[in-house]
Amino acid sequence: MLEVKVAMRKAAPEPWEVGDTNYSILLRLPGWKPTRGLGNGDVWLEISEIGSDGLDRTWIGCAVGTGQLGLELLFRNGLSGAATLVLRDKPHADVLAKIGFKKNEDGTRLFIPIAIDRLRLAKGYGENDLTDALGPVSKAVEAVVAAKTEIDAVIEAVRTKAKAK
Repeated sequence: MLEVKVAMRKAAPEPWEVGDTNYSILLRLPGWKPTRGLGNGDVWLEISEIGSDGLDRTWIGCAVGTGQLGLELLFRNGLSGAATLVLRDKPHADVLAKIGFKKNEDGTRLFIPIAIDRLRLAKGYGENDLTDALGPVSKAVEAVVAAKTEIDAVIEAVRTKAKAK
């Protein structure tokens, strides 16, 4: 995952923050920090295994096709209900789809798919340079960075919906 973090850092200029957890890499902006309490923020993007079969896989396994790897858009628990409602609205769903976000099979997760070519990955490990192989990670991050304004508008709609409850 260190290589994934490096690829994300290169694709995300300041003020974007790239951090890690015990199992994943996070991407967020300072304005996305929690308005209440501690944690990853009100919203963040995370490299995730997207699957409904319940099987644990490594990120490399998912990346090369034994599962689905994605840059997932996540909201903190207190906003997740409002996020579900807002993301069902066609205008917001269309904005995220234009950026490249997809929904998983049961429609509960929103992510930009990441597929890494097996041969490029093998070559990268052999040459001790994964830059080319991790290009899809960089492209996913670049899509999010380029769409910051649109994503901020969706986040604000979620926050507003949550406050209205």
